[in-house]
Amino acid sequence: DGELTSGSSLLFYTREPALLVNGRINGPWFGSLFPDAPPIFLTDRDLTRLWSGPHRIFLLTYNPAEREHFLASQGPVIDLADSGGKTLLSNRN
Repeated sequence: DGELTSGSSLLFYTREPALLVNGRINGPWFGSLFPDAPPIFLTDRDLTRLWSGPHRIFLLTYNPAEREHFLASQGPVIDLADSGGKTLLSNRN
């Protein structure tokens, strides 16, 4: 949720790909505009569609209250962990 550097350690330690919600800022912005850029840049609208879908979604955010309020109409919002000013939310237990 936001700048890539906020969650870069998550990518490093999990070795899993990630989607960036509103992440077309700072470093990734320029490369995200190339025609062959991977489709990893999501909008809030994309997030709500995924959140209400059949798959478990994890969202790392610095704004948990705002995101919980925003996503509550799409389905459950579960606070999984809080550390270093970041919160990990999920749509499934």
